[in-house]
Amino acid sequence: MHWLSVSMLTAVVLFVCDGNAARLGLCASRSCRRAFVDRSKNARKIYCSDACAHRESVAAYRARRRQGGPDA
Repeated sequence: MHWLSVSMLTAVVLFVCDGNAARLGLCASRSCRRAFVDRSKNARKIYCSDACAHRESVAAYRARRRQGGPDA
C-alpha cells in the first residue's frame, strides 16, 4: 500500500511541476470542500462536480426568492 501513496504523490508533484498548479482546486460548495483537478478547457471550474454546482445554484435561487430578489 505504501507504493500506491508514493506513486500518487509522485504524480501530483509531476503534475504541479508541469505548470498545472492552477488546475488544482477545492470545491466552492460549503457542504463539500473536496479537492479536484479542473479539466475544463478554460480552467475556470470552481465545483468538483455538476451535483455540487447544481446544489449551490438552487440554494442561491431559493435565497433570492426568500429576499424578494429579481427571480421572485
